[in-house]
Amino acid sequence: MAEPNRAKQVEAALADLAAGRFVILTEAESGESQLCMAADRITAEAVNFMAMHGRGLVCLSLTEERLRRLGIPLIAPEAPSVLRRSYGATIEARRGVTTGISAHDRATTIQAAMAPGAGADDLVMPGHVVPMVGRGGGVLERPGLTEAAIDLARLAGREPAAAVCAILKDDGGLAEAEDLAALAELFELKTVRIPDLVAYRLRTESLVERVAERTLAIRSGGRFRAVVYRNAVDGHEHMALVKGSVEGREGVLVRLHSQCLTGDVFGS
Repeated sequence: MAEPNRAKQVEAALADLAAGRFVILTEAESGESQLCMAADRITAEAVNFMAMHGRGLVCLSLTEERLRRLGIPLIAPEAPSVLRRSYGATIEARRGVTTGISAHDRATTIQAAMAPGAGADDLVMPGHVVPMVGRGGGVLERPGLTEAAIDLARLAGREPAAAVCAILKDDGGLAEAEDLAALAELFELKTVRIPDLVAYRLRTESLVERVAERTLAIRSGGRFRAVVYRNAVDGHEHMALVKGSVEGREGVLVRLHSQCLTGDVFGS
């Protein structure tokens, strides 16, 4: 569970994102940090800020569903590592841009991708904005920067997509803790650590739903209530077999059973 002050930091960052401001997102394992803004609040001034003070690529973090809707193909979709980032083909707005590289043009491209009802006809490829694709379960499935940016935008009440830019030092290396602290102080930016976001989601969200319940007669055990739950992170389903009335009772015996085809089906 997130410490109270850590949870408050996440909530303060969400308030800033909802208001169209930047936050700093940090990933301890890779050492990388990003400027992050809700994509549906992007402006040319915000893109220029990322270019000046982030210095990395300006990217658009999207859900798989939105990527498909926009007709953006994945690059190297056969990449084997589940922890590896997924990138889409670079994009450009079909209308309203010139060369595509200016802050105005890149903001226009992001706005085109985020417009209600936007589809493949609104974009051309290749372009100057790099889409990155987040896993459906967010940081609870993959605790990476792409998933964290999308989760933050969603939790802030915005569309689940974020404009992001890696933060580099003056010499081109990855920004370190002191660089991030200076940037945060200079522009009054909130900072979110991915482990704190994971803890915040675990504390504040219900991640399972009850989807079905039936009476089940088992040859060797009599009648049970079979209750099926679905995990909202990965969509996997789990079943509880309940014997008798257990509501309100303490010390109820529980057996955790892992799936076994030969045992469950053939009784081996």
